[in-house]
Amino acid sequence: MKKVFSIGFLFLLILSIGCSDTNSIGDDYEVSYVDMPINRNVYYKNQGIFDNLSVNMIVYSNDKILVRGYLFKNATEVDSSKYLYYYIDKGIYSSNPNQMRSNGLFGPIDSLEFGNIKNRLLDSKTLIW
Repeated sequence: MKKVFSIGFLFLLILSIGCSDTNSIGDDYEVSYVDMPINRNVYYKNQGIFDNLSVNMIVYSNDKILVRGYLFKNATEVDSSKYLYYYIDKGIYSSNPNQMRSNGLFGPIDSLEFGNIKNRLLDSKTLIW
């Protein structure tokens, strides 16, 4: 019995070592990372949308998701010298969830367009990391 308890405890310890953080943003979309916060990505039905972007801010509403992030230099380091901006039309993306090739994903866009879209969003919420 003691051995079973020890194995169970070890299993729970291993499960808790991998870090993650998930924020649901509605309609089968979420923002999450596994192991390191720089790996944060936007997911649709558990499929990552971006392949080389470290997401550090999103603004979302019922129909759009605005995304700001840095490109990766390599597997563990981002280029923090320049933000990249995108927006996702949730309705269009969900009908064609093809990651970076979806016709519901727009960008990169410039910071001015990002700000204009942000200002037009009704009942938006912002998450910043």
